[in-house]
Amino acid sequence: MKSQISIVLFVFTALITAQTTQPVSMTAKSFSRHTSSPASLVQSKNKLTIVVRNIKTKNTIRIGVFRSQNTFLKDGQTFKEYILTVADGKSSLSMVIDDLEEGEYAIALYQDLNEDKKLNRNFFGVPTEPFGVSHNIRPTFAPPSYSECKFSYFSSQTLTISLIE
Repeated sequence: MKSQISIVLFVFTALITAQTTQPVSMTAKSFSRHTSSPASLVQSKNKLTIVVRNIKTKNTIRIGVFRSQNTFLKDGQTFKEYILTVADGKSSLSMVIDDLEEGEYAIALYQDLNEDKKLNRNFFGVPTEPFGVSHNIRPTFAPPSYSECKFSYFSSQTLTISLIE
């Protein structure tokens, strides 16, 4: 009996993590870095719309979703990632995320100008590629904190994030 339940949970987890979002007017890919416990696999029927503004060039935008202050802005620690392909001439794009369960999150995104799949920084650690975070926090002397960027996701909503150069 336990092995049958394990197989069902494995298949259910594989189906949930293999889902992709359907963006508005662009291609988006979604993948989860962490496996979830069976209780947290129940997805919300809500939708999170992310509007990215101040796009200047045709390059990939990478969006990271974080769930805690312990992982926020740490390499390889995103809860989910989404990839947007920007078409020429677009200064604003939106996408709908429908595969998140209700809870507290923070968003960080950047435009990957050289397509190396990482946010490039200068000698002092300041990003050299356009970036943004939820609540449009503009960092001064340190990266924004999770508590500054977090938001509650319990109903459908729209977040607008402007890229900072």
